[in-house]
Amino acid sequence: MGGDSGSTLPGFLVKTLYAGACFGGAACLVVGARQAGRIYKARRRIQELLADVVGAQARVVITGATSGIGRELTEQLLRHPDVSVLVGCRDVQKANRVFVYPDRVFIHRLDLLDPDSVQAFADEAHSFLKGGEPGLRMLVNNAGVMKPPPATKGLDATWQTNFFGPFLLTELLGRFRITELASCAGAVRVVQVSSRLEKRSKLDSDTLEAVDKNQAGDYTYADSKRAMMLWTSVRAQSLAFKSGLFCHAATPGMVDTDLG
Repeated sequence: MGGDSGSTLPGFLVKTLYAGACFGGAACLVVGARQAGRIYKARRRIQELLADVVGAQARVVITGATSGIGRELTEQLLRHPDVSVLVGCRDVQKANRVFVYPDRVFIHRLDLLDPDSVQAFADEAHSFLKGGEPGLRMLVNNAGVMKPPPATKGLDATWQTNFFGPFLLTELLGRFRITELASCAGAVRVVQVSSRLEKRSKLDSDTLEAVDKNQAGDYTYADSKRAMMLWTSVRAQSLAFKSGLFCHAATPGMVDTDLG
């Protein structure tokens, strides 16, 4: 009996493992097929929307476009032949490797931790958006971090990347447009990429005082995203009336990216 168990048990285990592998493989195929279907539908929907709004020439500015949501959005926008994109990123060499679209992708260095870099990029973005033929004009403040390396100087790096940098870029763009509104090619839509994790925020006056002292606390990511949403809601009307910037905050949901 012991000999029989010894001779049949390995075969039983092999059959069980094989069945499990087959079932697991089939389940993975089903999940993969569903995911592929969602991606296909989303990409098709983007092209349908673009067809309605591009105009003669669309110009879109995207920050943080070398990975994650920014990269996917940039690639989908560039599938339309009448869309040009200005990419703001820290790693210009990587951007040059990722995007090979002669005459339709313009790459400019942007370090959201450096106010001088933000100002230089705002000037570049303004020139880019007011040029070209009439059509869609958009700024997507997509760049964001969750666990960045410590900032060498200044405020907390998460706050600088997720709030202060986009805030400064948008406000500067608004200032430029106020002084040259007559020469600007229509309105600019501004999309602030938020996060549903902002629901965890503990943002209050004490938090802001702590951030000013470079003591951001345990909810830095959520707090910085909530700050962006609050600022957008407060400034949206004024920016629209005075500078033709129509600001919105959008939450993409849970996405598998390389958010650091």
